[in-house]
Amino acid sequence: MATHRKLGPGFKESAYQEGLALEFAKQGVPFAREVPFGITYDGVRLRTNHRADFVCFGEVLVELKAKVGFALPDTMQVVSYLRASGLSTGLLLNFGLGSLEHRRYVFTHGNTPQSAKWQSWDGGHPQRLGPGGMPDPGSAQSAP
Repeated sequence: MATHRKLGPGFKESAYQEGLALEFAKQGVPFAREVPFGITYDGVRLRTNHRADFVCFGEVLVELKAKVGFALPDTMQVVSYLRASGLSTGLLLNFGLGSLEHRRYVFTHGNTPQSAKWQSWDGGHPQRLGPGGMPDPGSAQSAP
């Protein structure tokens, strides 16, 4: 990605967010930055909001990281944001290493958090992820 090539690793996440916003504008990608999504509990909207780094094309949530690698909390953050936002597609980008890391998430909303289904694509191979964000054994599938 151009933003990673131009900045390289080592900066704070905010630098990559600013650079990516400039790149989106330059490429004509419609986007909103720091998009808040409400959280409900027992039918009551909480005062706390999730704030996604970007929403592109009005339907793709983009979350940025600048660290040594992805961890389970990063996956859970994207899934929580997708659940709160009502969006189905998420992209997690990590600018913290020599090569840009990325994961794509597809979230199927259910009536409850427990009935929701989601998949992660890492390296072109989808994995169905179970409770806690861990890969579901036997779900390895070929990429479409």
